This record gives sequence, C-alpha cells and structure tokens, in this order.
Amino acid sequence: MLVAMNIAYFLAMVSLGVSATTPSATDVLPFGANFGPSTINGQWWRLLASTFIHYGIMHLGFNMWCLWSLGNLAERLFGRGRFLAIYLLSGLGGSTASLLWHPVAVSAGASGAVFGIAGGLATFLYLARIHLPERAARELLTSIVIFIAFNLAFGLTIPGIDNAGHVGGLVLGAVLGASLAHRRSFPLVACAAAAALIGSALVAKSVAQGDPNVILAEAILLADTDSPEAIEKVEQVLSEHPDLASGHALLAQVYFRDRRYQDAIAASRKALGLDPKQTAAQSVLGSALYWEGDYEAAVKELRTAIEQEPKQLPAHALLSRALRKLGRDEEGMSALEEGIKYAPTPSLLFLDLGLENLDDVEMKFLAASLKDEIEITPEDPENYNVLSLILARSGATDEALEAVRTALELAPEAPHIIDSLGTVHFYRGELDAAVKAYRDAIALSPDYGVYQYNVSVALRRRGDEREADAALAEARRLLPNLEPPAGGQPMM
Repeated sequence: MLVAMNIAYFLAMVSLGVSATTPSATDVLPFGANFGPSTINGQWWRLLASTFIHYGIMHLGFNMWCLWSLGNLAERLFGRGRFLAIYLLSGLGGSTASLLWHPVAVSAGASGAVFGIAGGLATFLYLARIHLPERAARELLTSIVIFIAFNLAFGLTIPGIDNAGHVGGLVLGAVLGASLAHRRSFPLVACAAAAALIGSALVAKSVAQGDPNVILAEAILLADTDSPEAIEKVEQVLSEHPDLASGHALLAQVYFRDRRYQDAIAASRKALGLDPKQTAAQSVLGSALYWEGDYEAAVKELRTAIEQEPKQLPAHALLSRALRKLGRDEEGMSALEEGIKYAPTPSLLFLDLGLENLDDVEMKFLAASLKDEIEITPEDPENYNVLSLILARSGATDEALEAVRTALELAPEAPHIIDSLGTVHFYRGELDAAVKAYRDAIALSPDYGVYQYNVSVALRRRGDEREADAALAEARRLLPNLEPPAGGQPMM
C-alpha cells in the first residue's frame, strides 16, 4: 500500500507538469516538500507530505525498492499496524531532523521512513527473541546494518543527499523497534515519540525564526509576488545583521526586479564591499548600470560578473548590448557568440530580455543560431517554436507559420506552442485565427496569465474592447506584476 501511495503521488505530480527525471526544488515545493520558511509558518502538513515526494524516478525507484525489500519483512515481524506507525513516525522524524539541521533546504523523499524501518528491524532483531535460526538471524541483522552504514556513508559523500533526514528517521525507528521487543511498551513509546516530534518541531520553529537565512529564504519566495514585503523582510534582517553580504545581495535583486536601479546599484556595491565573491550582486550591478544608461561602467561590471561565473547568460546578453550602444559592434557580437556557448538552447541566452524585446541584431543572431541547432537536433519542437516567434516579429511570417506548424507536429498538445501559433497569426494579421489559437492554449492551461494577456491583445486589435478588457483583467489577476510589452505586442 505504501509503495502504491508513493508511486501514485509521483504520477500525480508528473501529470501536472513536474519533470519525471530532474524536477527542481521549485517544482516540488507546491506539492508539499519540506521547506523551513513554509513549514514553520503554519504549513506543518509538509512534514508528512514531503515523505511521499521524490526528486525524479531514480530517487523514487531506489526508495521503493528499499521499502519493498525491508517493508515485507518488517510487516510480518511487527504486524501491519505497528509497521505503519513506525513508518509514519520515522518519516516525520526524518522531516523534523531535516528542518532542524538545514531549514532553508527543500527536502523530500521517503528515505527517513525507510531508514526508520531499517533501524526498527535492526534493534528488534538484536533484542527480541524470535523463532529464527541463530545464523539466519545474525546474517539478516548484519545485512541490515551494512545497508544502514552504506547509505549513511553514501549520503556523506554525495552532495544534495539529506543525511539529517536519514539519521532522524533511523534513530526514531530504532527506538520504536527496540520497544517492540517488549510489545506492551510500544504504545507508550510511540506516544512519547509523537510528543518528542511536536516538541522538536516547536524547537525548530524557534530556532528558524531567529535564523537570518530563513528570513532571507522567505523573502526570496515573496520577491515574485510581493516585493514590498520581501524588501521589508530583508531590511529586517539587515537591521540586525548589517554586515550580512547575502542580505544586501538579495535586496539588490529585489530592487532590480522592481526597476529601482539606483537602489539596486547601491545595495550591490554594499554586498560586494562586504564580500567580493557575491556573484549575483556583481551581475545585478552590471545590469542595473546598463538600464541606467551608464554603458561604460556596465561593460566593466558585466565583464567582472562573467569572469566570476561564465554561465551567467543575462550578463552576456547585456554586455553585448552595452558594447553595441558604445559603437563597439564587433565586440558586441563576440559577447553573443561567447554567451551562446553556455546556453543549453540558443533562446535561453535572451530569456531575461524577453523575446518580444529583442533588437534587430539579436533577432538575426538568434534566428541563425536556432537554424544551426535545428540541423543538429531536428526533433526538438522548442527550437522550431522559438524560431517561429522570431521570424514572425521580423516579418518573415510565411516561414514563421511553417516553423510553428512543425513544432506542433512534434508536440501537438503543448499549450505554449499553440500560443505561439496564435502569435504567428497575430503578426500575419489573421486575428480570428489568433484569438482561436490563444483560446485553445487557455483551455489547456487556464491559469497561465500570458495566454490571457495575449488573447486580450488580439481581441483589442480586432475591436472587441469589452472581451479584451475582461481577458486583461484575468491576466492581471494571474500575473500581479504584469508588465505588458510596448506597442501592444503579444508576450512571447
């Protein structure tokens, strides 16, 4: 049953768009992953929900194999009710330990519960008098101990593995398993374990609320939806920890998102004065200087940012623009060519600029890069999709329509490609077809505000003002920080 529940939870996440192989922390967070700022602020259900969430099919497969191997034996030895109690309490123990040890990490997985089953089996087999041949019992116990030791050692050597959760689940499971050697004591020990978990969770809350990194993590979550509150939280941290470079760096990023470029410049310089290795602050500094029109200073700071971290794609794109603003066109093109080396796909080089905001040089460069990429990977619909948008904007609308139709042949149910079809029709002046395509995209993803905005643009161009206003209102509801492109263009 537990294996089936874990698999069902995973399949439900995948069906809602989470990657089956490499989901990010941001992907799993809405489904209940354990994360200090969310958990300690009332979402305590995450302590349990996170034990049914996995970072991809490999993570799920390993945990379910271990659970199946150990769980069948444990259920026979402990009984179904006691086995389930140990599993759930150990999972909660692992989540609580993770919350105490690293509250700003996004943790998930059944590992704590599985380690609890292993720990429970180890102490039970060691202490209980069960009717097994001595040699068989000894070999079984040795195998379980080796399993525990190997996986703990593995967790110590591989970055990203939550050993705190493993240890928390293991300790709690071992205590509960030991109590099963005297079965009458199990209910009392289980109740004591539950009380200890509640106490530990409250301790974790108390500790986390005083941890500046937890408050900064809260601010990061708020930055996309509530900049004033994010700024307030960062300023709260900095009032108590004025020399916290990461706090000034985060403040610079929030200011930059709000287009408060002078404030972003000041906060970035403060962060870099405290810690010159704050790469995010260095990138923000160069970017803010560009948008303030100080192109010479922007070139200097953006080059420093790229030296620190060459894979900062927005820095390459803005460096190119700054150089071309200064009349250094050849250097500007070299910056684009250098940046494209680090982009997994060509369009990612311009992601922060937005495809609708590219200038003629960037569109020509991106179109050529996409065509080269298509020669290498002709089965990737994304390259055709982005190419269609660039071609439509540049006036090559027949070629754009051919490209987006190819993308749809490869991915016929992808709402973002259907939205691109609408944009191609928009630039071709085919407004009825554009509205239909945008509405088809909305039908597939009704909560994606960009599609609502795009249909509002097409409706307004067609003269349907009332419908356009309603669609725009819905877009603003879904995207509180909506910044429409200039000139009544669709968003790409």
